[in-house]
Amino acid sequence: MKKKYWDLASGIVLFLFSIALFVGAMNVKTLEVSTFGSGFFPKIVAVMLALASAVVIFGGIKTAKAAEKEAEDKGNPRWKAVLATFAIMVAYAALMPFAGFMITTAVYLFLQINILSENRHRRPVLFVVVSIVTSVGIYYLFVKAFNLMLPAGFLG
Repeated sequence: MKKKYWDLASGIVLFLFSIALFVGAMNVKTLEVSTFGSGFFPKIVAVMLALASAVVIFGGIKTAKAAEKEAEDKGNPRWKAVLATFAIMVAYAALMPFAGFMITTAVYLFLQINILSENRHRRPVLFVVVSIVTSVGIYYLFVKAFNLMLPAGFLG
């Protein structure tokens, strides 16, 4: 695949993933005691991912049109980042029932931040702090404010 089409291809893959995520969230069983059901947050994430992938797709189209030369891609690291992102998303979903929301989310965020950051900008201690604070904050927001149960895993 030509280098100028990488953004377009990755945007399309992420858009398809967001559709699958939204469809999966539609099948989540909801409790009648809550205003927002268990599928509410995954639907929001799916919509946000779809919007972000649309931006990537339009940027990819713009890049493809603006490119004057077509060069063969030789191990584009961004393609590796897309594959790594997809792999950790699958692992995140698979490990959630066992390890719980807070642990899997913190690990996922740390890995995702590392994948998206350039080598010269990596600050592991900061990434760990951001991942843990975000995971705990989201957990308490959904459990206390929205009164939704999130998987506790082996902690709970």
